[in-house]
Amino acid sequence: MMKGSDSNPGELICKAAEKYNITNIVMGRRSMGGIERFFVGSTSKYVVENAESNVIVVKQPFGDAEEHENIATVIQAEEHERLRREGEEGPAEIHESNLKEVKLAEEKERTRRLSEDAEKNIERLFSLYKFQEELKSRNN
Repeated sequence: MMKGSDSNPGELICKAAEKYNITNIVMGRRSMGGIERFFVGSTSKYVVENAESNVIVVKQPFGDAEEHENIATVIQAEEHERLRREGEEGPAEIHESNLKEVKLAEEKERTRRLSEDAEKNIERLFSLYKFQEELKSRNN
């Protein structure tokens, strides 16, 4: 913890970020009205405006922490959430309808890269051969 004589916590956070070479700052905010903010000041606003590093301000408070009895209940809750999201957004996998198109595009790109590599290797061989011929002619 950094101790300082400054009463402005935003300035202390900015100094700490600079001193310890911190690249990202994540901080929350209180839900103060305009009048309260005017008299008290806003630490998050100060840090956003004055810090040399990136600042992320979390606007909404986190919900209550969930406690689970064992790993099985955690896995079950995660699976339930995955299924709920999948129902809302649809599956994240590639659908069979465009799988053939994806495979064709991948094969086309693979072939292009292989031919590109083959051309480079041939050019290297020719340049090496020319270099060897030059050396032989100099030695003779």
